[in-house]
Amino acid sequence: MTNAHERASAAYQRSFGRDHAQAARAPGRVNLIGEHIDYCGGHVLPMAIDRDCVAVGGVHGERVRVYAADLHEWLECDPGELHDANRFEGWRAYAAGVLAFTFEAMRERPRGFEIVIASDVPLGAGLSSSAAFEVSLTTLLAGLMGQSLDAWEVARLCRRAEHEYARVPCGIMDQAIAAMARRGHAMLLDCETERVVGHMPMPSGDDVSLLVVDTRVRHAHSGGEYAARRAACEAAARALGEKNLCEARLAHLDALTQEWRAIARHVVSENQRTLAAAEAMKAGDWSGLGRLMNESHDSLRDDYRVSCAELDTVVDAARAAPGVWGARMTGGGFGGCAIVFAPAVAMPEIRERVTREFRARFARDCGTLYAHASAGAALIS
Repeated sequence: MTNAHERASAAYQRSFGRDHAQAARAPGRVNLIGEHIDYCGGHVLPMAIDRDCVAVGGVHGERVRVYAADLHEWLECDPGELHDANRFEGWRAYAAGVLAFTFEAMRERPRGFEIVIASDVPLGAGLSSSAAFEVSLTTLLAGLMGQSLDAWEVARLCRRAEHEYARVPCGIMDQAIAAMARRGHAMLLDCETERVVGHMPMPSGDDVSLLVVDTRVRHAHSGGEYAARRAACEAAARALGEKNLCEARLAHLDALTQEWRAIARHVVSENQRTLAAAEAMKAGDWSGLGRLMNESHDSLRDDYRVSCAELDTVVDAARAAPGVWGARMTGGGFGGCAIVFAPAVAMPEIRERVTREFRARFARDCGTLYAHASAGAALIS
């Protein structure tokens, strides 16, 4: 039983005076490469990590009662009120949207139930805590109702909840990897056709290591910067006569304004890097994958402009350490986490160097965790 599972189970017992009937988990993720292009019809290469959001619950009473154990906050409403998107804010908007659309997908009338949620995925760190929350909740509710939803249906309804309830114009990547990840693998996803192209083996143990460095600078995707980048991508695609910006060619970008040209250059080149990264993984070319990760961060920093001083400090410190294959920001940016890719034997020294240089620059500590490729969402005992 994970820490999140233990906390959720204990909180359910305290809150409702009985044991839960069902439990479900969904993982956070890191994106190895393919940043800010899932909403541009591009390819992405995420990997689920061994940090979970866990939802436990039972069907009881006449009202919807959801307790966020880590926030010590409640969502309580009548089942029929779940369909009013304007009624909810913050995490409650995510929860209400997911619950409403899950009942709709199951062709079930909303009814009363009790749920407690706890998570080991750091909030606002760029590790997809929101998608883990959404997918665990959908998986739990389907389990409580004795139904099984297709993984793509789960991903799409959770994305719809973000769009219509939380007002976050996200792509499909985070929900898809939370629902469909394969243990020991990264997943190459075509976001235009919404299909899994393949699962790429991610060695562990003595071969390779992936370090996640949390700057502890928190972001909120419902803020204006994320939406502004997506709007600029859509405008650039229209100007080029393309349905999705990833379909454009680098040679054609001179027709754009300077700002749109830089944004488009990142999107088009990032899609190319992601496909090359998948080939590097298949060939076991870890230095080649690292080089592509480095190029990705530089593009996100210089062209897409979603990095920050803290992320750049982590990446620069890591790249200067002996043995590092690559380092880049992961997630939406403006804070959150960076990932460092290196041989496992070199990672302890790399970790010490990165944390030391971060502390020297910002007079505070960053967080670190070693990430291992985890499985997607499931009911748990």
